[in-house]
Amino acid sequence: MLPCDNKRALLLPSVMLCVLGNDLLVRCASYLDADGLAQLGRTSARFGIHQAGQQRSLANEAARQRFRQSATDEERSRLPKYGDESDVGLLRALEQLRQPLCFDQLAGRGFRPQEHPASVTHTGFGRWSTAVSGHTMRGGRHFAEFAVIMAERPSLIHVGVIRPVSLTDGIGVVTDWKGNVTPMFVSSSRKPAVAERWRSQRTEKWGESSVHCCTYYCGDGGCYWTDWANDEGSSFNWQGHGGLRGSGTIGLLLDLDEGTLSVFKDGRRLGAMKEGLGGEYCWFVTVGTPCTIGISRAVHDYEFVVSSSVVTKQSRTITHHILSTYHSRIAMADQCAGAATKCGSDESKGKAKLDVNVTMFGVCSIANETANKKI
Repeated sequence: MLPCDNKRALLLPSVMLCVLGNDLLVRCASYLDADGLAQLGRTSARFGIHQAGQQRSLANEAARQRFRQSATDEERSRLPKYGDESDVGLLRALEQLRQPLCFDQLAGRGFRPQEHPASVTHTGFGRWSTAVSGHTMRGGRHFAEFAVIMAERPSLIHVGVIRPVSLTDGIGVVTDWKGNVTPMFVSSSRKPAVAERWRSQRTEKWGESSVHCCTYYCGDGGCYWTDWANDEGSSFNWQGHGGLRGSGTIGLLLDLDEGTLSVFKDGRRLGAMKEGLGGEYCWFVTVGTPCTIGISRAVHDYEFVVSSSVVTKQSRTITHHILSTYHSRIAMADQCAGAATKCGSDESKGKAKLDVNVTMFGVCSIANETANKKI
């Protein structure tokens, strides 16, 4: 039997935990990641259950403080908090946002076993397979780059966004997909079983947009979209439309603030391909030709894209200002020239011409400065 002193020594840690203040406990818990905080909340009632007079549990409070201290403004814009979402859940979403992109869900008969989670290799020709990223985008702007290494032509490749659904849960590759996993062609008329299954998974997080799947087709640059019901379409006349011939890179910018999906080819912006997007999406590729495709966030390119968009807006504003100034100056110069003509003064005529020349020189200088502006 242990002496009394030893008994007290064994009980001392739990006794000390009970007398520690909540602020100190939250500070200690904030060093854990989201999974650690979730485990702590399940293990200890003091951390996992709301205490009297508190808005949230200690585990959620630790997660809230960690999110506030570490998340950047850009990350906050990409992670609007859902009404029923816990602070631990939001912190987990932040941690996932910072992880490299990879293909987590593969369906079809053409993919080889993955050698790296961020790439897939397709060996079949004419047999369509699909790979989906497990990262769910809910708000803000997201940029992904797809590096394509072609083994053969033509470029039977779609890259785009899709709702966070399962490609095979309750869906047979042979019986329902008929051997070709093509989410962008799912509708009530083409693949009714798949369409009904996916529509039944709709939640409030999808928002009001009916664009459930939207892709850029590398073969001809076409845009394909569907609502998995009766509305599916394609467009080949979007501004900047162009395909990818052979190997190269395709970048996609999903702007959930504006509801647009823009395309970049080999680092050059082609244009906004589709409008009206909203709610949750995941990146995905659908392939029907021998090739290897890698996916990455391309952080530096994303920063370039954002700054390019800002500069483009600034350039439009400056151009509008230039044109307004030009027209007003020309109107004034015309008035001076008209008055000089009536007066017959050579000096006045010369001054009027000088005003016009100065105006034109100023317009050209500002325009050149804007055009040559480096990002």
